[in-house]
Amino acid sequence: MSQKDRRILQRIKLRKRLGQHMLLDPNINRKMVDAAGLTEKDLVVEVGSGYGGLTEFLAQHGGQVFSIEIDPRFETILREKLAASPNVYIFIGDVLNHDLADLLADHLPHDGPLKMVSNLPYYITSPILAHFLESSLFFETMVVMVQKEVAQRLTAGPGGRDCGVLSLISRFYAEIDKIGNVPRTCFRPMPDVESSIVRFRCRRKTAAEGAHKDFLFRVIRAAFGERRKMVKNALQRSRDLPFSREEIEAGLSAAQINGERRAETLDLEEFLQLARALPWRQEDVNTSA
Repeated sequence: MSQKDRRILQRIKLRKRLGQHMLLDPNINRKMVDAAGLTEKDLVVEVGSGYGGLTEFLAQHGGQVFSIEIDPRFETILREKLAASPNVYIFIGDVLNHDLADLLADHLPHDGPLKMVSNLPYYITSPILAHFLESSLFFETMVVMVQKEVAQRLTAGPGGRDCGVLSLISRFYAEIDKIGNVPRTCFRPMPDVESSIVRFRCRRKTAAEGAHKDFLFRVIRAAFGERRKMVKNALQRSRDLPFSREEIEAGLSAAQINGERRAETLDLEEFLQLARALPWRQEDVNTSA
C-alpha cells in the first residue's frame, strides 16, 4: 500500500461490525484479477470497495466496473482515488437490498460478459454469494476473498469433514477452486482469521432437470441436519420433509444409495437422483431455500 493510501485510511475509523479490514498487499489484488481473466469486454461487479485498492486493478484490466460500497463515508475517497478511471461506476448502498439485474440495468447497462471480483465482508459472505449465484444474470466467473474456513467448505469434495450444505449448493451453480491463501498480516486492522481466494466458474445450465432446485436444497439440508447419523435416519427425523420411512427408503433404493451412508459421503449427483426419486409435490417446495 502506498503512503497516499495509508493517509487515505487515516481519514476513516474502520468499523468492525461491517467487516472492514483493508488489504495492504497489491500483489493479492493482482492475483485476484489474474484469476478472473478479465478483458476489456467484461463488466466487473465489485462488492465492498473500501478505499478502492482492488477497484483500481479492476479498472485497469476490465472493461466497465460497477463498484458497490455500503459505507457512505468511503464515497468521497473512492471518487477522489478513481477520478482518472472513467470506466468505474461507484454505487453506495447495500447490494442485498437490490435485484442485480435491475441495479445494472438502471445504472450501467452492458451486453458483454459479467464477472464478479470482490474482497467480501466475512459476516455476510454466504448471503452475497447466494445473491449472485441465484441472480437472473449470469456471471461467468466470480473470484472472491473469503475466510479460509469458508473456502475449505466451498471447495470440499464428498467424504471430507468440510463437505456440507454450502459445498453442495455452491457446486450446483459452479465449479469451484481455491486460488491461494492470504495471511492475516496483509490486512489492517489484522483480522482474527486467515483468508483464501476462491474462484467460481459458473454453469450456464444446472443439473436440476427432473428435480425442483428448492426441493433439492431442502433434501440436502435435511440430510445434513444430523450429519453423524445414517442418511436414511437423518431424512426420516427431519421436520422439513413430509415423507414416511417407507417413502424415504424407496427413494434411496430407486436412487441406488445405501441409506446407511452418511450425508457427507454423497456427491451432488447422488442428491439429485434422490430428489428425483422422492415423491415430492409442489407444496413440498420451500421457495425460500
